[in-house]
Amino acid sequence: MDKLKELGNRALAIPFGIALVIFCVLGLAIAPMLHMSPKNMPVAVVNLDEGAELPTGNTLVAGDMIVDHLDEAISENTSAGDSPIAFTVLKSREELDANMDSYYGALVIPADFTERQMAGNTALASSLGEGIQELMAGSAAAGAPDDAAAAAAAAAAQANPEAAAQAQQQAQAQMAAKMQGIIMNAVVAQQ
Repeated sequence: MDKLKELGNRALAIPFGIALVIFCVLGLAIAPMLHMSPKNMPVAVVNLDEGAELPTGNTLVAGDMIVDHLDEAISENTSAGDSPIAFTVLKSREELDANMDSYYGALVIPADFTERQMAGNTALASSLGEGIQELMAGSAAAGAPDDAAAAAAAAAAQANPEAAAQAQQQAQAQMAAKMQGIIMNAVVAQQ
């Protein structure tokens, strides 16, 4: 107790000094981990996709295209030899289940993957087509200018080109807004 009295206010600094030393040691231990990046982490890929028949009679298997381009997609975004993921293609779900402890993760492409993609895109294309037809029909119903109106518009454009350019920009903006609405409605309807 006498020694603490002799230290006085310096005795209060001892816990702060100990805490500072602990933070420095932990900082030295943790700092290298902050700059680590994964390299060649094993990830399994199982392609169960059976494909879908196209109207031309050919069969499209989107799962095969995905598997073929996985390594290319990773290598485009990383420098040579530093790929963060090493894909291993397995033949079946059973093989994946038996070896799952060897992989950090797995990508399983379902059997009906291509069919679902084609069905979704067909519905979206159909909705977009209907919306565009309605837009075109609406602009046709508004009336295409007759020859006299076209001549008057051309004369007005020559007299005041800035007003004509501004009117054209407004018409384009309105058309773009209508198109965005059609696209949003089609996407929402698909979901």
